[in-house]
Amino acid sequence: MFVLGIYDLSSTCIHSVATGILGYYGVAYCDYPRLNLILGSIALGSWMGCCITSMTLAVIRICDVCPTLKIKKLFEGRRIYFFIFMFWAYGMYAAFLSKPVTFSSSYMSWFFDPQIGNDILLQAFFFCIFHLIGSILYVYMQFVSAPEFLVLISQLAWQFGTGSVCIVYLTLNRSIQKSVLKMIFPKYLAKTNQVSVIASSDGRVFETAQVQMS
Repeated sequence: MFVLGIYDLSSTCIHSVATGILGYYGVAYCDYPRLNLILGSIALGSWMGCCITSMTLAVIRICDVCPTLKIKKLFEGRRIYFFIFMFWAYGMYAAFLSKPVTFSSSYMSWFFDPQIGNDILLQAFFFCIFHLIGSILYVYMQFVSAPEFLVLISQLAWQFGTGSVCIVYLTLNRSIQKSVLKMIFPKYLAKTNQVSVIASSDGRVFETAQVQMS
């Protein structure tokens, strides 16, 4: 809990305090690149540290509820200090040896590539919204007598949550769009991307490239 609290405090300083100040003044990466990279490194390290610490803490709480689990022995005595060391090492690795996130004042959030923030937000929204609706309604139905239309909505949300992934990728992810087009029309793309050589009347040679897709 102590380690998780430290990671939570550093995360709060970035995703609440620093994000609010940078967004309020519209600070871009080019304005303060060094500060942006430092804050991005702290944000990524804190986030990764929170994740691994929270998951381990959840396992420990499960062991407290079910003391017969053999995995509980891993967290007894001085063994817990090994996990604490791993938490710190994992967070430090993410902070100092990984590519930091950078702040985008346009979206008021942190991205590895701010130029693709819009597409990422849309994809994440469509991936999560159906799971969110389905999970809330399914939990609600287990304890309350839900009307038939809510049952139907929860079932549709479950189906959309698992079946809309390909649709979202094909409509919003440009890399996957290009890969699919190359699979469907390989010969056509090969022709449009080929380089042709044209000779002029005075003997000079020019190369022209016909490229229809970037």
